[in-house]
Amino acid sequence: MKRIRKITLFSFLLLPVLVLFVLSSLSGTMTAFASAESTTILSNAEKSSSLETVESVFSGKSVSSYEYFYNLDDSADYIYIEFENGGYAVYAKDTMEMMEYSLQGNLPYDTSVSKKYYAGPSNYLQKVDGRFYNVKSGEQLTVSKAEAYEFANTVRDAVIETKATKLGLEQSNVSDEVLAVLSSSNNAEEPDINTGKLIPASLNGTLIENVQFFLANPKRGDNYSGVTYGEGNSGTCGPVAAQLLLGYNNFYNDRRIIPNKYLNGYDHTTNTVSDREKNPNTCSDPMHLDEWTTGTSSENTKESFYYKIITSIMKPNTSGASNKEVKNGMDKYLSEVLSSSDYSLKYEEKGWFFGYKPINSSIIKAEIDAGRPLILSMDSNLGGSNHDVVGYGYEDYAYATGEGTYSGYVVNFGWQGTSRASVWINANWCDGYVSLKMNHTHSYNYVGAIPNSDRTEYKCSTCGQRTDAAIRMSASDRYVERMATITQSTGKTHQDYYVTFNTAGNKLFQTFGGYDAKLTLLDAEYNVLVENDDSGHGLNSLFNYTVEANKAYILRVATYRDQYSGKIKVGITPDSHAVSEFEDIWLLGSNIIGCSFTSELNATRAICYTPGASGTYKFTTKSADDIDTYLYFIDPTSADACLYNDDGAGNLQAKIEVDLVAGRKYLLIVSAYSITTKSGSMGLSIEKLS
Repeated sequence: MKRIRKITLFSFLLLPVLVLFVLSSLSGTMTAFASAESTTILSNAEKSSSLETVESVFSGKSVSSYEYFYNLDDSADYIYIEFENGGYAVYAKDTMEMMEYSLQGNLPYDTSVSKKYYAGPSNYLQKVDGRFYNVKSGEQLTVSKAEAYEFANTVRDAVIETKATKLGLEQSNVSDEVLAVLSSSNNAEEPDINTGKLIPASLNGTLIENVQFFLANPKRGDNYSGVTYGEGNSGTCGPVAAQLLLGYNNFYNDRRIIPNKYLNGYDHTTNTVSDREKNPNTCSDPMHLDEWTTGTSSENTKESFYYKIITSIMKPNTSGASNKEVKNGMDKYLSEVLSSSDYSLKYEEKGWFFGYKPINSSIIKAEIDAGRPLILSMDSNLGGSNHDVVGYGYEDYAYATGEGTYSGYVVNFGWQGTSRASVWINANWCDGYVSLKMNHTHSYNYVGAIPNSDRTEYKCSTCGQRTDAAIRMSASDRYVERMATITQSTGKTHQDYYVTFNTAGNKLFQTFGGYDAKLTLLDAEYNVLVENDDSGHGLNSLFNYTVEANKAYILRVATYRDQYSGKIKVGITPDSHAVSEFEDIWLLGSNIIGCSFTSELNATRAICYTPGASGTYKFTTKSADDIDTYLYFIDPTSADACLYNDDGAGNLQAKIEVDLVAGRKYLLIVSAYSITTKSGSMGLSIEKLS
């Protein structure tokens, strides 16, 4: 982050490339604003019409107040709206293009000052004794009247000209033509902006899977007073963003990044964790997210994690850090705790060389699509300081004509308090980024039941990361299953499992239970490898996939329709017989009393049985080659845990007795006890006991 003390005329002359400044629109939903004059008070007619349109766009949000914001030449070029119970939006008056918005909090202007100036996200200005200052950082800017006039005119021209280009209009009389287009029937193509599909977690765009980490408002930066960094509270957003990004990756990707002494709940006098529930490594629920477990220590002392990060990135008595300095500081720290092969850092920083060049949004979107948040820097040349934020989502909107879209990012501003944890900013404000990719593959082991829940904890034996959703299928595993709980009332529309396999080869994936389930296998960067809806039993899912050994996958379990809640069981077994649907599994009819087959190494045999009559049945394994066998019994209509047996029939053979319903298909998995070393002749016998 760099601070600009003086805005030069040279910077203003480069502003015609503010194609970037077009932060497109609610597209025609507030046409009364588009024709408003640059006055300080909105007319009653404007208020009445605008109130209706704004509240219809942000359904569920009532407008509490709105006013003009000013450009640097005192022209009322923007409209600021505040909602009841928090939230705000800023628009360019002439085109109604959205500058930024959030459904929490409001902008930090001094309400006692009547005239407020806007120069983009984080650049919120007011005047004292004729000088601009940033109401958040306290930074003063020296801008002459000529420079302010040139700046304001260039911005206005760029916004109108770019909007005209997008709408296919002529530059002349563009305001009236824009208004006509926005109020026409073409508005059917405008984006669906509904508060139920916006920030925070229900954004109708793309958010990283673990978005709740940032919404938990992690504990973060506070300046260390022993040595001056950022000249007070200004110019430290780079280290704050780095603290947040490293904290996220420590929580989800590698617990070696941040030692216990830098996590909350640690007592430096005893060198122990004194408050176990504040520490992510010792809290009773490994998935508990609050400001303590997601945060890192930031107290005003050399023992805090924030002190460690800020001194790695910045030098004493300085303010601000470039993207390169943030990247190098993070690299310096990470090299102390990890090997170079454990992580990858990248950065890019644009500038005002021959015109403004924002970062290509496809780069940022690719990181977010891969589940990786990253540091974004917002350009300073619109009248204030660069500001580093953490981006964790994006959403695109269409122009009023439906011709083309524009992008925006969902970010955490890094400021203390929840109101800036989730803000939409236009992509064209962003002139740089720092990305971090962790290369560690987890090896999860069973820990035990999580207190006061029906979930189970697993822990990586290498880095110590904890989760309640992991599957590690070892070479000797014949069948594994997990119970996914989908709770729509809490916004949980799916369950993702981190899955690894010690042995490569074909695996059969299925869901079981009474819900219409959807199953998807993704790679570690959330690229879809295979997905299925109804190939399993009933409305369940089923697919085969040939996996690689020791490679991380994501297995996503969901209901087909988001309004459903309940338990869905997912099961995985190595099976050399690939099937396309449940009906293709080897089916034994009601008159069959047994079957024989030849088993293969590293594989099981899936068999279906449909009883002709209800009653109690006995299933017994057998082997002509004296193979120690194992048996699983699964009712595909139920999410209950499977039945299994090892030596119940004696002579190393398995036996299961169970009540069956006539005409219902049941699934049995027959296997050698040691599938890595034994193969040969095996069989299954069926007997009706009553």
